[in-house]
Amino acid sequence: MEDVSFWRIGEEGRLERVWRIVARVLNAKTLLHSERATKVIMRTPQLKYEYVVTIEEDMPRRFKDLDHREALRLLSYQGRPTLVTISITPSFLPDSEKITLRNPFAVVKGYPGLVCISAISPGGTVYAVRQAALTPLRVSDMNGWLSRDEQGDGVGRMRPARHS
Repeated sequence: MEDVSFWRIGEEGRLERVWRIVARVLNAKTLLHSERATKVIMRTPQLKYEYVVTIEEDMPRRFKDLDHREALRLLSYQGRPTLVTISITPSFLPDSEKITLRNPFAVVKGYPGLVCISAISPGGTVYAVRQAALTPLRVSDMNGWLSRDEQGDGVGRMRPARHS
């Protein structure tokens, strides 16, 4: 069931197969969601993670850092072109610092007060969305950012996920 499309399962399936697993891995104390679990907020004692999963029809244009080979590989993925955008507060990168990750492709950029990650989810499968959502762990050793004590504020208008 890991190769099923994220877009073909319902809200409860997305919560169970993606978001609750990611919340456990990140040790999140709060999991809120909206819009059929395509928008999610998780809080740990130190950080707030905001996720938005979307269809991005023109990935190579959106990611100008892709070389020709990477762009061709991206276009070869079966399924819907899925992008997982992650905002993390507080920031753990200096403003305007940018890190590019490969395999799968992701861009991490520092802004005042937050870090934004755009992670490609190859094929938009449940497994690929979950792996893209865990991109913060790929950069977690940088600057010791998981050990910070600050906490973000506000959670927007979302509802708690039912825990099973």
